[in-house]
Amino acid sequence: MTGKLDTGNSTPVCALHAEDVTIKGKKITWKLHGKTHTKPLHRNVTLQKPAETRPVVLMDIEFLSTVYKDVEVSLDARGKIPLLLNRDFMSRANVMINSSRKFMLTNKGEDISD
Repeated sequence: MTGKLDTGNSTPVCALHAEDVTIKGKKITWKLHGKTHTKPLHRNVTLQKPAETRPVVLMDIEFLSTVYKDVEVSLDARGKIPLLLNRDFMSRANVMINSSRKFMLTNKGEDISD
């Protein structure tokens, strides 16, 4: 899945597109790409912009062949960008951003030339 590394957003959690979200007790169920997923509800997060509260689950995210365990991800109807990765995740993944390039992924320590 294509995600966006959101360098300008200090949101405390990442965000994932979710449809038909239902919460029953401590379980949350949602649909993504036609598949139904269920996870324990970790917590709710209140955002300032937009001013709303979203459910949060813990997910494992694989990025550049490394699995990052227990990443906090809020569920929301995202539209064009199905996955938004926040600055905390980028720090954890040791990501550096080159704002003049798009869709460039490399392994740590790899020498890159234009």
